[in-house]
Amino acid sequence: MLAGIVVNALVLTVLWGWFVVPTFGLAPLSVPVAGGLVTICVLLRGEATPTRSEKPEKDDDELDPKELRRTFETIRLGLLRVVLRPIVLLGAGWLLKGMM
Repeated sequence: MLAGIVVNALVLTVLWGWFVVPTFGLAPLSVPVAGGLVTICVLLRGEATPTRSEKPEKDDDELDPKELRRTFETIRLGLLRVVLRPIVLLGAGWLLKGMM
């Protein structure tokens, strides 16, 4: 989650500088302030609470290969979301900035 906050804060700082500063004459955002805003938004949207399906625990100590694959897939998709979404938004902002 910390990596997501940092990546989003960096992207927010850049987008803020491209659109908000010249349009409204507001001060640029620093990365820590942008990180604080991102954290507040995550808190308000309820994304900070991980969702987990409740399954009964197994009695044996063996790892289920299917469950392990599902866990790694969940981690992979989460990392893609954390990194890819802000990069796509930054690219969209870059295109929009070019149209100004």
